Amino acid sequence: MRSVVLTGPWKVEPLTTAGIYTQNIPSHWQDIPELSDYSGGVVYSINFSYPSLPPGGQARLRLSGVLSASRVILNGTELGYRNGYFAPWEANITDLLQETNLLELEVECPPDVFSHLQYMEPAFNPGGVWLPVELICSGETYLRDVKLQYYDDTSLLRVNIRVDGLREGAILNLCIQPLNFAGEPKRAEFSVSQDEESFDWQIRDIELWWTHDTGYPSLYRVEATLSVQGTVNDTLSFNYGFRTVTSTEDFTFYLNGKRLFLRGSNYLPTDVRLAHCSRPTIEKDLSLARQAHLNILKVSAHVGHPLLYDVADEIGLLLWQDMPLHGLYQHKILSEARVLVREVLTLLYNHPSVAFWCMHHSPVFLPSNSNDSWWLKLRSLFSQLVFSWNRDVLDAELKRVAESADPSRPVIRSSGEFALLHSPTDTHLYFGWNKSSGKKRNFEVLKGWIFRKNLSFVSEFGAQSFPNYENSKLMLGSDWETLKKQCATQLDLMRHWMPVYEATDLPDLVELTQMYQSELIQYYIDHLRFMKYKPTKGIMSYALNDPTPAVSFSVIDFWREPKASYYALQRAMSPQYVFTLIPKDTYRVGEVLKLPIYAINDAWEGFPAAGAVATLLDPTGTVVTSDRYALSLPVDCEAQSVGIFLAEPSNSGLHILKLDLVMPDRVVTNSYKIRVLK
Repeated sequence: MRSVVLTGPWKVEPLTTAGIYTQNIPSHWQDIPELSDYSGGVVYSINFSYPSLPPGGQARLRLSGVLSASRVILNGTELGYRNGYFAPWEANITDLLQETNLLELEVECPPDVFSHLQYMEPAFNPGGVWLPVELICSGETYLRDVKLQYYDDTSLLRVNIRVDGLREGAILNLCIQPLNFAGEPKRAEFSVSQDEESFDWQIRDIELWWTHDTGYPSLYRVEATLSVQGTVNDTLSFNYGFRTVTSTEDFTFYLNGKRLFLRGSNYLPTDVRLAHCSRPTIEKDLSLARQAHLNILKVSAHVGHPLLYDVADEIGLLLWQDMPLHGLYQHKILSEARVLVREVLTLLYNHPSVAFWCMHHSPVFLPSNSNDSWWLKLRSLFSQLVFSWNRDVLDAELKRVAESADPSRPVIRSSGEFALLHSPTDTHLYFGWNKSSGKKRNFEVLKGWIFRKNLSFVSEFGAQSFPNYENSKLMLGSDWETLKKQCATQLDLMRHWMPVYEATDLPDLVELTQMYQSELIQYYIDHLRFMKYKPTKGIMSYALNDPTPAVSFSVIDFWREPKASYYALQRAMSPQYVFTLIPKDTYRVGEVLKLPIYAINDAWEGFPAAGAVATLLDPTGTVVTSDRYALSLPVDCEAQSVGIFLAEPSNSGLHILKLDLVMPDRVVTNSYKIRVLK
């Protein structure tokens, strides 16, 4: 196979305004200064010469990513219409080629294609060609795709292929070569007699792919060569990792047969201008996730840039892949959604990092925080607790489609459910942020047996905060209402939970919002880790990153600078962790603090000779009380009771409780702010 990339320059002609421009792709039409706020249709066109083909060779046109609907015309002949931004589209153009060819793409993109993020400026439109346009040249017989499925219990690799233009005497040769470690290649040969066929390969002595916190993410380079009567017709190559993933109904997760507690966050689009995504940016995002001790990211309600999946494979980070479905849809979407699910699964099938498929994000009716209507609240309760067509019909059908197409991964019906009568999936909790949920301590009601099943996997919680000071300055200079429209700020909720107008300047505002976000993140993680495996099997905060400049839920801003809340997340997600559950928001001078101290270990290695130190410091930094504890941390253990810390503050003001987990080779530190009143 040979690929000719049509980089450009392309001619760009907007349909509803005058002007003709040129642009290389991948790009977005709003990258052109004169079209910076344009949202109408655009015609991209380019001339190219007849590609060199072998005797009997075939030429295919491939569009890897267009936002979001495109009509494709070659030399005046319409090839087809495509609606959807992530799945590659191909057409055989061999019979239409001339010495000089004119390719035209009529592209349209609704401005609300990423509207569920609520992050875009009013004039923003992501329309454009965000991945390469290629001519694929091959022999008469060529591979449509190759999918691999590994069974560790039998050392079996199942090879599934689809072929076009099949002729007698077709042979598939596979070479699997170690990519990021030393080793010998493995080879196999299969005779191909059907357009769609599966082969079983008994493959031994392979290195498994592990997450960064459990081992090494061993990768192989797979080279598939299709020959007919001794002549190579086509080749296809991709990276692959041998691993198995399974999950019980209550989210107990196993990687290569070993139980793993999942610590993660939600990953939003790397950039809402997908063509601007780069390997260095994605590597930085995922490196920060790894440094925060996360082993999984939830690709929230979108399909990411191809580099996201490549980098996750390379560094050993699991991905929970949502389908790009968010909120409520009409019944007519069902057939289109079936196709969408199959496209996502085909696109990402061979990535070892992809551990879960999830069919739908928030498939129930949720009223806005600004609407207190009792009718809408009643409708929301009915949707969540009784019946939602999106969840109970659409998502149930999509789950069946996904399980049939990929039996090797867990399939989640939908994300963000709260259940009483039916089985829940993962839960989104916003105590301490959404007014309807109330204060953060309302969360503790869920520990009761009636609601406890909803805590098996909590995949969203958090609060908004400002980026760091210098980056906030880049965004601001406008009033609150402008900020609310352009930067996603939920101003009414900030006012409700934080004294934002007491801030004397921007640095105060940044500190105030980041401190609240940090404390809320720590509160949730502490309580959920206390319930590890009883029933909590995984935790994901919302969210890791910003896809555009914003005041938002992220802990890493658009400029890739960690906020204070990132470091709170990093501390609370440490595989070995010491913590307490503080029962009150404030204490009074002379009141005895009686705090339970816990320690936990998520690793597959035990620590029988560890220790803990708890120290309370008053507002001047003077030690009030300090206690030491001996403890043992078993392998992948539940929260272990260390002891009770007693202290009696004699001064008012902000006290700091410092907790140190003393390991044989390091000290893991945690801290809490305790407010003492007169």
